[in-house]
Amino acid sequence: MADYLIEFQAHIKERDRPENFPKSIFVRRHYTNVVSDEMLKSIYNVLFEGLVKDPGLSVFPEGEPIDGSQIRFDQKFFVPWNMISYFHGRAVLITPDPGVKNLADPSLDPATETAIVKKAKTQ
Repeated sequence: MADYLIEFQAHIKERDRPENFPKSIFVRRHYTNVVSDEMLKSIYNVLFEGLVKDPGLSVFPEGEPIDGSQIRFDQKFFVPWNMISYFHGRAVLITPDPGVKNLADPSLDPATETAIVKKAKTQ
């Protein structure tokens, strides 16, 4: 089982971008105990579909601390889809699968390390 960060980046149309507004915004979700590639694909697709069906994206400003100790309504902002030119996503492995040997492990045979790197590059 592994943990993943799924991140979508939405790019703001330059002509619609207010002054001091970021050129792109991010929607990030953390998922734990992902047991298979099929499960990860399903999670990604459900999140993607949910984002597309909403009238826009609600996001936290980049680089600003989030205060979870109190209920506040000024920590997120909403960006309607008409301000977004396109968006794309990715899934990033946060915790390695325990069945995969760590490449930084000095006990790893160099031939095995080369095979693992070649396999990763072809995927």
